Amino acid sequence: MSRFNQRIKMLQIALQYTITRMKQATNEVREDDMPVFRLNNIIRTVPYLEK
Repeated sequence: MSRFNQRIKMLQIALQYTITRMKQATNEVREDDMPVFRLNNIIRTVPYLEK
């Protein structure tokens, strides 16, 4: 796996953890929000990334 792919995977894991924690703090966690592994799910989960 290339360094770029490793960094992307680590970013996805970090975002999964961070988004889940933020949603738990605001009681907005839904079953379909976890886990977030694919970029499409990350974009759909983070409102300011939607266009």
